[in-house]
Amino acid sequence: MSVLKVSIDRSGAAGRYDVEIVQSPVGEATATVSLDSDRLLQEREGWQQAVLLSSIGTRRIVSQLETVVREVGQELFEAVFGDPAMAARYRSSVDYAADHGESLQVILRISAPELTSLPWEAMYDPHAGTYICRVEPLVRHVPVASAPRPLRVQYPVRILGITASPRGLPALDVEAEEEHLTRALEEQVGQGRVEVHWIRNATWDSIHDRLLSEPWHVMHFIGHGDFDAEGDEGVLALENSSGRAHYVEAGRFADLLHEASPMPKLMVLNSCKSGQAGSTDLFSGTASALVRGGVNAVVAMQFEITDPAAAAFARGFYSAIAAGRPVDQAVRSGRVSILGLNGHTLEWATPVLYVRGQDTRLFTIRKTRGPAQGQETAHDTSPPLTEQNPPSTAAPEQTARADNTASTETERQQAQRGEVEREQARRADAVRWAEAERAAFKQAEADREQAERRQAEREQAQRAQAEREQTRRAEVERQQVQRAEAEQAEAERKEARPRANQHLTRKTPFLATPHSKVGSSSGNPKKEHPSDYVPQQRIDPVIAPPEHRRLLKLTLISAGLFLLYNIGFLISNATHYPAGWEAWEAAGKGVFKPEHQRAVANEVRTIATIHLILLAFAMLLYGATYLRLKEGERQARINGIILAIVGTIVTVITSLAIFSEVFLYFEEYGTLVVEVWAQVVISIGVACGIALLVVNILWLVTAFKKPVARWFAQQS
Repeated sequence: MSVLKVSIDRSGAAGRYDVEIVQSPVGEATATVSLDSDRLLQEREGWQQAVLLSSIGTRRIVSQLETVVREVGQELFEAVFGDPAMAARYRSSVDYAADHGESLQVILRISAPELTSLPWEAMYDPHAGTYICRVEPLVRHVPVASAPRPLRVQYPVRILGITASPRGLPALDVEAEEEHLTRALEEQVGQGRVEVHWIRNATWDSIHDRLLSEPWHVMHFIGHGDFDAEGDEGVLALENSSGRAHYVEAGRFADLLHEASPMPKLMVLNSCKSGQAGSTDLFSGTASALVRGGVNAVVAMQFEITDPAAAAFARGFYSAIAAGRPVDQAVRSGRVSILGLNGHTLEWATPVLYVRGQDTRLFTIRKTRGPAQGQETAHDTSPPLTEQNPPSTAAPEQTARADNTASTETERQQAQRGEVEREQARRADAVRWAEAERAAFKQAEADREQAERRQAEREQAQRAQAEREQTRRAEVERQQVQRAEAEQAEAERKEARPRANQHLTRKTPFLATPHSKVGSSSGNPKKEHPSDYVPQQRIDPVIAPPEHRRLLKLTLISAGLFLLYNIGFLISNATHYPAGWEAWEAAGKGVFKPEHQRAVANEVRTIATIHLILLAFAMLLYGATYLRLKEGERQARINGIILAIVGTIVTVITSLAIFSEVFLYFEEYGTLVVEVWAQVVISIGVACGIALLVVNILWLVTAFKKPVARWFAQQS
């Protein structure tokens, strides 16, 4: 049998998984894929209802239900085999197995707990138009340290059936299910291949006693199962001494099975949620926990299953087991038996197979001479008796036995050589297939890279063409805008020329004198001109540059800052002198006489009066300059420059005076001596003075820019 082993594990980011083919007849492959497991788990109830209703629905309804299951199955298939490299390995493995007349065992090793509850048995291959598990054996591999070898079994295969329907839980018709299983195995029992025994109303002690008393190969449980979400573990519902539920965790039940000698290799769980697992622990489900506990293989039900489907599965499954088939092929036989119920059921996706290790052959069947038709030999497991021969014929019989032994040894050696040759041929075929697959993959990769290069070159050429076209269109638009602006400027010049001529005529009447004579001093004849002729005059309308509006704004800001600064200076001058007197007297440096105080007060008033007069004059200059700048008069720019320079010088001088006075008070008294409100006003005034210096400098820089100077120079 060919094996295709796939490992699925988290990739780090949510919804991202690493998928790797770790074993196949044609080589390995890896890919990182996206799968919305949270959304799929939320839709779990919909899948279960679709599978369950398919057994009783009409063909039209079942077609709609199958669409739900098929879409989920195709999404899972593409998550595993959707990558080109993974798909190539899968297709080649299928072809390799078909060419060698083998089945392809698909093993899923799922390491992400949230993926274990997804219906991987419903994986749908859209290319082949088939569900994988209906064509090839599909196994869920449970990673454990080791797996024992197949158990040598002589007919019959002993099955221990366990039924439990505790009080307080929904009643189960266990008798009917027991009858269904018995009828399903009636033919195998009649042929002596299978032997079934039952423990009804099973308790922990009754199971324990039967495991200790007799050997069992298979355990078949019919009862309630559940998944404890809080404990994140699957449980089985047995009965206690009073007939009520006794919930047994899967791990504890596995410990109970270890009491059997040998431990049963196979367990079938015909119970609800026995195939469900948690989202945090990989071994939290009932089936996976039993496998981890030592059972070689566990067949569980991931959805509810109807009685006819359960009976059909048991018939096909146990018939294959009794025939010596591996358990994965037996599960596929059970699925085929379910398909035989009707042509539209989807319950074949309900059974799930968990296997410990990779070997799926649980039993090596040793066949004995069968009984006559109808003869019961199911309980006879003793070895066949050896006939006692007379002594007189011992020597010839020993010679015959020696010949038979030699012949048997020769046949065994020939069989071994044949097996070795077949294995060598198989390996050689596998190598050739792998080399061919690698060559095909390399060729496909080369073709893909070449196609990508050509596509990139075409896209680059298209982008370059688009950029050239965009540049050409931008240039055409720019030229159109330039022509439109030139035409508009020309029209404005034509409209402005008569107005300019009229303006000049009013200012220079001698130029507008009719038939004025203009001549040269060399005696050339005088030339007559029309009455509207303006000699050596070219008038073009000039639009004010953006700096003109900036000058207006800076003028207003400078005026406001100048006013605030001087108000602060007046307050500083008016408050420092009285406060200085008090500080001087408090320091014990003398007494300020009244006549001295009056003299200083008169001096302060005089300075304040002169300052107010100068401030009013300065504000008038600011206003006149602003209005003339707004009109665009040439002289306004010169006046503004002078005003900015003078304002800057005055601000620097008064600021130095204030700073020297502050420094003097700090040096003498260690404080500003004035009250807090006066300190705040003085600080605001100083800040306005600093801002005024910056604004004046910006005003001067703007006024001396070439567009501004040229525009003012062209004004009248």
